[in-house]
Order: sequence, then structure tokens, then C-alpha cells
Amino acid sequence: MISHNSESREIIRRGCFDNIQNDPSQRIVFFDGEFKARYVRFSNLRAPEGLDRVGAADFKILISSGI
Repeated sequence: MISHNSESREIIRRGCFDNIQNDPSQRIVFFDGEFKARYVRFSNLRAPEGLDRVGAADFKILISSGI
């Protein structure tokens, strides 16, 4: 989700990381265009294998040079 004010949010991509527990290799997600935002939020719908939480070591957001 992205936001300009941290209150109203827009979902820009949905997806899943199948088999993430057994294959925690790097995943790359592409978006359907360019977006301008001040805030970015990543959230999960459910944790793998019935776990009660998820985590990420790091993520990168690549921006275009025209912004």
C-alpha cells in the first residue's frame, strides 16, 4: 500500500510468496507503473504454516531517475 499522508492508503499490488518457509530465497515484485508516495506499507494476510507472525530481513525499493 502507498500513502501520501499515512491515513488514506491505496493498494497498488497484491500477491503471494508460495513456499516461502521452505524456499526463503529473494523474491522480486514488479508494479504496474510508477507511483509517488511518502509512505509504503507491506502487510501480510496470513503467516505460513499457521505461524502467528512474519518477518523480513530487508527489502529494497527502486525508484526511477525521473522522480
